[in-house]
Amino acid sequence: MPNIYPRGDSRGFDSSFVKKAAFTLAEVLITLGVIGIVAAMTLPNLLYSMKEKRTVTQLQQAYSILNNAVRMTTVDNGPLNTWADDSREFFEAELSKHLKIFQKNTAYNDVMKSGGFNWHSVPTYNVANGMSIQIQRRISNREGVDSWQQCRSTVAEASLGKVFTHYTYCGVLNVDINGPSKPNKKGEDVFSFNIFADGILPKGGGYNEVWHDTFERGCLGNNKDMCTGWVLNNKNLDYLRCPEDLVWGKVTSCPKK
Repeated sequence: MPNIYPRGDSRGFDSSFVKKAAFTLAEVLITLGVIGIVAAMTLPNLLYSMKEKRTVTQLQQAYSILNNAVRMTTVDNGPLNTWADDSREFFEAELSKHLKIFQKNTAYNDVMKSGGFNWHSVPTYNVANGMSIQIQRRISNREGVDSWQQCRSTVAEASLGKVFTHYTYCGVLNVDINGPSKPNKKGEDVFSFNIFADGILPKGGGYNEVWHDTFERGCLGNNKDMCTGWVLNNKNLDYLRCPEDLVWGKVTSCPKK
């Protein structure tokens, strides 16, 4: 029987089409190379974006947990500026009642220390959700005891800019949002809050602060633990990428280039 497929084989397949449809080894290698280059260019940015979002979420959770714990201590004892015992030890004991603290850590203290005040000697506590906290200091609420820096301001007063918060907060609370895990660096996973008579506020926030507590003097300077307000307000860590371009309340992310 004669072949009824003149351009194909006896089964009807066009062998010339099969040859034309195949890729050469060189073409496959070039394609894989292009894919590799694109992946190398986009993957680091993707991984950074994922890490940044995780940091923002963890800090938001830490803020909620810690602020609620401080507020609960005021339910038990009244505002901090009325406590008869205003020692850091008593505050730590009261705060611990409202946090799931499972370990008091001394080996980890140096990671969260701040220069000039020997705060690395302060205990660090690991909390059940994975974060670690440290109370740098507790400012007295008694007349005549460091009265120039006396614990007396509320969160509302500080938020409205009615006080110089550097002089009138009640203490400082550090948090490492992922505990002993790396990087253990200020502004990356270590952040700070000011403690007031009835709650906490992030350091480096937009409220009326003086000296190094402001975003400009702190976060954009040498105190990256004071980038807390920026992260919570702007949901990014762009101060690590383009600090020279940022302006509080005006330029809140790196300009697209």
